[in-house]
Amino acid sequence: MNWVNEITVKTEGEVIAIDGKTSRGSKDAKNAQSPLHLVSA
Repeated sequence: MNWVNEITVKTEGEVIAIDGKTSRGSKDAKNAQSPLHLVSA
């Protein structure tokens, strides 16, 4: 979550809407890989 702290400093505390999505079917349990998470602002 370090990137959130960096954004807070660069925007001087201005509110920015952040949306997150998880790509369905991207989890690979066989190889112990977590699903793909996308974040947009």
